[in-house]
Amino acid sequence: MIDAVIFDLDGTLIDSLADIHGSLAYAFKVLGYKEPSQEEVRLALGKGPLVLMERLGAKEPTKAAELFREHYKKNLSNKSRVYDGIMELLEELKKRKIKTGVFSNKPHDATQEVCRRYFPGFFQEILGSGIYERKPSPEGLLIMMDRQGLSHDQVLYVGDSDVDVYTAKNAGVACLQVDWGFQSPLAGAKVISQPLDLLSHLGKEEDLKAGQPEPQ
Repeated sequence: MIDAVIFDLDGTLIDSLADIHGSLAYAFKVLGYKEPSQEEVRLALGKGPLVLMERLGAKEPTKAAELFREHYKKNLSNKSRVYDGIMELLEELKKRKIKTGVFSNKPHDATQEVCRRYFPGFFQEILGSGIYERKPSPEGLLIMMDRQGLSHDQVLYVGDSDVDVYTAKNAGVACLQVDWGFQSPLAGAKVISQPLDLLSHLGKEEDLKAGQPEPQ
């Protein structure tokens, strides 16, 4: 029985692409790089700021990632928005007394701040990168489960990217991939098209695990 739903953040709960692109454009401008398009940024997201800079061809990815983080801290919510139906889903999960949390590859401080601004009082656990290994490592997810006293059969992980699907598989938990986010659905993944569709999958953890892509 699913007793907890853990979410990815960017591309799953919030559409933050415009703000991420704005901060990345700032970093690239400071370093004299050609600004990537928003579409290029979307396709490169998923494994944190440093990998993002490397994927976009930054010659000094570490410096670019630092500039990005500093700018993004002050520009978290200029254009970001919660996806339609997410608040209704969170309210319903809360009503059903199902625990919720966030496990993201966004830097930990930014993850905490975004959740505080957009989802105050909803999540029992909120973890971003910089404290534990980045996804698809399941380290942070497993630690969250241990803190909450949750077994593998009690947890559903929800995200928009292949990284999220592999994270769930590596942790041995059920997974749903959303099709409204930054990445296209992965072949073999269980996919939902509306947030409230998640509710119909509660209690079906074995079906959600069956046939999922192999761990990476």
